[in-house]
Amino acid sequence: ALAERSGGNPLFLRELVASARSAEELDELPDSVEAVIAARIDRLRPDDRNLLRRASVLGRSFPRLLLDAVVDEAAPAGAARWARLADYLTEDEDGTVRFAHALVRDSAYEGLPFRLRQRLHARAGDTIRRLAGEAAENQAEVLSLHYFHAQRFAEARHFALVAADWARSMYANVEAAGFYERALEASRRLPGTDRAELARIQEAMGDAQHHAGDYLAAEAAYRATRRLVRDEPEAEARLLLKLARVMGWLDRYSAALRWITRGLRTIEGRPGVEAAAQRAQLLAWYGRFCQEAGHHRRAITWCATAVEEAERAGERDALANALKVLDWANMDLGRLEDPVNWRRALALFEELEDLTGQASVLNMLGGNAYERGDWPTALDLYRRAQAMVHRTGNSVIAAFYMNNIGEISLEQGHLAEARALFVEASRIWRAAGYRSGAASVQVLLGRVAAGEGRHDEAMALFEQSLAEAQEVGGHVEVLDTKARMAECALVTGDVEGARALIEGALEQARALGGYWAQSSLLFRVHGAALLGSGDVEGARRALEQSLKVARARHADYEEALTLRLLARLDERAGRPEHPDAARRSAEILGRLGVVWTPTLV
Repeated sequence: ALAERSGGNPLFLRELVASARSAEELDELPDSVEAVIAARIDRLRPDDRNLLRRASVLGRSFPRLLLDAVVDEAAPAGAARWARLADYLTEDEDGTVRFAHALVRDSAYEGLPFRLRQRLHARAGDTIRRLAGEAAENQAEVLSLHYFHAQRFAEARHFALVAADWARSMYANVEAAGFYERALEASRRLPGTDRAELARIQEAMGDAQHHAGDYLAAEAAYRATRRLVRDEPEAEARLLLKLARVMGWLDRYSAALRWITRGLRTIEGRPGVEAAAQRAQLLAWYGRFCQEAGHHRRAITWCATAVEEAERAGERDALANALKVLDWANMDLGRLEDPVNWRRALALFEELEDLTGQASVLNMLGGNAYERGDWPTALDLYRRAQAMVHRTGNSVIAAFYMNNIGEISLEQGHLAEARALFVEASRIWRAAGYRSGAASVQVLLGRVAAGEGRHDEAMALFEQSLAEAQEVGGHVEVLDTKARMAECALVTGDVEGARALIEGALEQARALGGYWAQSSLLFRVHGAALLGSGDVEGARRALEQSLKVARARHADYEEALTLRLLARLDERAGRPEHPDAARRSAEILGRLGVVWTPTLV
């Protein structure tokens, strides 16, 4: 009966067993673990109960010497008293006292009257501060907590800000956000706190939440801060840009561009260095979101303007971001021969000690190496980026590099290894609300499913991803997904379905202009579909176009897959127009470590 009532919770079961010793009937026992612990505490001797409850003010664990701060009697030294409290408190050899479980501490704390809690927190804070002496700020985290609950809000705010700034310097952004929130709440309870101070703390909290990947919380913080700075154009423009960046992470590109446009209007005609620097930032990020939405030429135009503005204003961060997007857009258009802008951006981010910016550029250099068939270099750059961003605590960005490593595993044919990485990236992005990332990794999971012969599951994943990519305006994801759906259809023998899908994707790509990163893939799948339907000459034209694009982009893997299909086409047509295709394809795939690829026809 006790096991059933505990619902499988080991702590609850143990507490119920302890309570059952003094209960005559099962119905006399509490129905929750909190209630049963509280009931056991209530049955302690008054002096033991008083000690336990007062000790709870000090937290789950604390140095033994702090007990004197919260008890009115001398701290218990007798073995008999510690034995009576052994189910609740234990003492380590180093003098650290610990509660047996967090719920034991919480139940004891809930039994304290509010005013007594307040006095005890004040006494604990003052004792810790006195013992720390000149090094009191090293105890800022615990001091901010005690002074906040003691309602000594000036001291609580001071130590909360010290703790927050220290945590942020260590890239512990989740913890930093919590301390800024405590400082903000203390500031609100202090008479005479001005709007500027509230805005500063609230914006810092939003920044920490943003860096931690908690984008919805960051959005709320920035909106609240903006209401406090409406009479300061440069500050308002800065907040509008931060709101735009959050919108970008939530795949609301049109909203992001609207916020930036509003920011540019806010500082239009404003003189001074600060306004010029802010204008450069807004221009750079406008270009970034054009690129994210798949408008590569527009991105180049805006970022070129941002570079000029940033150089005039001496705004290195905006300059680095604009340079980064310039080479990114040129790579996607097949124009990138030498990534000079990326190298310059990396140097700038290093000067600024911006780990996230450095990791982003390393990742893009890895993407360029990946496309050119230098997969060992790509993996090294991805792993360096991943290690760097792990130091910032932002799992959302780290998932990019995890995903890219998984894509190489997929291309090499290591499907199980790739699947594990994609599942983890998908979990992180779904939790963060990053829909375009989640849509893109779903395509990769679909490719894994197709490679393992689960074609219906693969098509379902592709269709879900396509719907999501279309909803958020992700043109790159739409093209890639349609190409993979057509591939899957070909593998299952649905040639007409494959043709309809790939020809629609090609039409969409032509409307966007230029040769996209997906162009070689699109032409190759189109060639395979035409070959499957018996149009040998049409297939040859499409495959030769695929080969031309792949070679222009130095995309060795794409070239190898297209050469293999051309060799098959020559064999079927009886015309050896590409006599070296099969050998060259095998040579490239061997160099890349590829052990499996899908067979389309």
